[in-house]
Amino acid sequence: MIATDSTYTFNGAELYLLSMIANGETLIGVRDPFVGWLTEEIGEQLESVRGDLRVRGCVVTRDAGVEIEPSLAPLIAALAAPRIAVIVTRHHPGHDLEERAYHIGRTSTVKLSQHGQHYQLEPMADSAIAADICGWWGLHNQGAAPGVPFKLEQAALLAARDAAHDEVAAAALLSESGATAATFAATLHAPQINGSLAALRRGATGWEVSGIALLASASGLWRLRAFEQHATPWVELAPTAAAELRQRVERLLRHTISAANRV
Repeated sequence: MIATDSTYTFNGAELYLLSMIANGETLIGVRDPFVGWLTEEIGEQLESVRGDLRVRGCVVTRDAGVEIEPSLAPLIAALAAPRIAVIVTRHHPGHDLEERAYHIGRTSTVKLSQHGQHYQLEPMADSAIAADICGWWGLHNQGAAPGVPFKLEQAALLAARDAAHDEVAAAALLSESGATAATFAATLHAPQINGSLAALRRGATGWEVSGIALLASASGLWRLRAFEQHATPWVELAPTAAAELRQRVERLLRHTISAANRV
């Protein structure tokens, strides 16, 4: 464990074991560290990890069994059994997809970000999540892309994305959606960044999900929203300035947190 001002760093196997100790169900935002491992190999590795965590002071042995160190326990509790999990991605062309997550538990909130093979955990106030996401996305004073909102079937959008290396071909695939689609094809051809946000709220019968996505180019920002119409996936695309997009992120998270607090 590396800890600096209540910030902790663990690898996937260590988080897996800590979540087990906290009676966690699943680790949202953490890749499975044991893909392809045999059951016996996993057991041996976890015993080794348990010993390492004990030496580092992350876990302690009590009469009732192994417990997580008190200052770390609230963060692991939020990670292992969140009421809300917010998964955010960011992708710059030519670079790997990046991901971070925010877990809101009963008594604490933790930000989870990946750095190579390790994950960094740090406490965070619920009210700071929206600004943290918008800062990570680089939303400052960008203007909206030219054009008006339009919608199209998700299949058409995916086909245009796959053809984005050829702006003319991408525009042709989007042509039925109106003149604005040509402007969007230019964004697909030369994007600067795209990102997505999925807010998962634990409900009575499972997770309830809401989200938002963005696509930016030199000409401005687009906001994307997925929806279903007559059992067919569609996407709404709307030119949106950074200031409005920040407000939408704040409202989405505020609504999600408020709904969870009413349960």
